[in-house]
Amino acid sequence: MAVGSKRGSSGVKLFWHVLVGVALLAVLSACVTPAGYGYLAQEKVYRLAPQLGALQRRSLAHLFIPVAQVSPAIDSQRIVLFKPAYQQDFLANGRWPDRLSTYFTSTVIDALSRSNAFLTVSDRPTSNQGGYKLLLRLTGFHAEYLPKSQAKVAVVAQMEALLIREKNQRILGQYRYDIRKDNINAHPDSIVVALNQALADNLTSLANDMGKDLPVLF
Repeated sequence: MAVGSKRGSSGVKLFWHVLVGVALLAVLSACVTPAGYGYLAQEKVYRLAPQLGALQRRSLAHLFIPVAQVSPAIDSQRIVLFKPAYQQDFLANGRWPDRLSTYFTSTVIDALSRSNAFLTVSDRPTSNQGGYKLLLRLTGFHAEYLPKSQAKVAVVAQMEALLIREKNQRILGQYRYDIRKDNINAHPDSIVVALNQALADNLTSLANDMGKDLPVLF
């Protein structure tokens, strides 16, 4: 009976030693970050806040902006990054707060509202006589790896706009903007900052161009 007791005790000790060893191995594995993924360990939600530059005039217009039409290649909650040969990829662990078509539209409405370039800017039609509709089409809002470089990218912001008088559906203006910024650091933070600035430049040009086709306050 004594011998059997010793054997049972030894088996229990061996079991606990193995269990502790497995637990330690799991902890160590969790602490090790694979090479190339350490700079951004958790998913990050990126937000845009474009600030418009100098505006030439303020328009006497109530502006209605429906949801923008966005190229299917970039209309995602993921932030698109194109590799050489136009292979689509996404920034690791980074995303927009919403699908790009929805988020881009709300960002433009907010930026144009804050600019004071128009009487009002909304995502709903207005019943005012001075109502205008702005149709937006986003064909590019992404990053591209530069040839023979994994450390630098270019960011692209391409958009088109159509200005329509709501009362008679007359087209007042058609606009197109294409900005490319090269030699941007490939880190996600740097890419989003560059995209934000490119969007601000495009919206500044758009507001000034629309000011030439709309009745103005000054």
